[in-house]
Amino acid sequence: MKIEANAITQFAGPRAIVDGVDLTMEPGMMTGLIGPNGAGKTTLLRILAGIQQQSRGSVHYDGCASRELSLRCLARKVAFLAQAGEVNWALTVERLVELGRLPHRTLGVPGQVDAAAVHRAMQATEVLELRQRMVSTLSGGERMRVLLARALAVEARALLADEPVTALDPYHQIHVMELLRQQADSGMTIAVVLHDLTLAHRYCDRLVLMDAGVVLAEGPPSEVLSDANMASAYGVHLQRGQGPGGEFVLPWSCIDQPTTSKEAERKSA
Repeated sequence: MKIEANAITQFAGPRAIVDGVDLTMEPGMMTGLIGPNGAGKTTLLRILAGIQQQSRGSVHYDGCASRELSLRCLARKVAFLAQAGEVNWALTVERLVELGRLPHRTLGVPGQVDAAAVHRAMQATEVLELRQRMVSTLSGGERMRVLLARALAVEARALLADEPVTALDPYHQIHVMELLRQQADSGMTIAVVLHDLTLAHRYCDRLVLMDAGVVLAEGPPSEVLSDANMASAYGVHLQRGQGPGGEFVLPWSCIDQPTTSKEAERKSA
């Protein structure tokens, strides 16, 4: 599903936290929203998902304006994974994941199609063994994977995820990014807010670099993650290298950061 945002602006009091953003996301592509804290990434993602109403501008899904869609129709088209990962209900993992099927159900009881979708989602996110656990007993990383399973259970045409790997260990960070990559390769529209520039560079087809509510750069990761852009948005230098899968980048040092005596000793050793 093609998602188009035109002149999106959102105010918090007199200040624009998203300011005139134009953005197009295509089916079969993973778009990464990156930028420093407070850049407006989460607000923009929530507007793209139809969860938050913008002050100005418009969002279209395959050419259809968001205001023309019912909430139920939109919930079938777009799945959203929130950043906080909070669950305030006494539910088992399986029951929580089943909530992802609500937009498709006309009756209260889930059917076989719903059960199959829930099973596929839990299997993909490696939480099947947790299915009978109460969500309140899970670690932060386990809970995030369960919430991702709920989003996948919707089987929507687009998935928008806000920092889905923040609470995860390295294995599950890579697993989740590979899973999102697979969803994009299967034809879904994927957008993900990321702070990990290494993962953003490796897995995303294109990046949108935001700062202070505006888009500083967008395009292929190799172009967006330029030295000039990283200095302007983050104030950091990147270290670049070659691995088995191609080039990788690592945030390496702050610009103009003084070198301590211990660092100098370590570098000269």
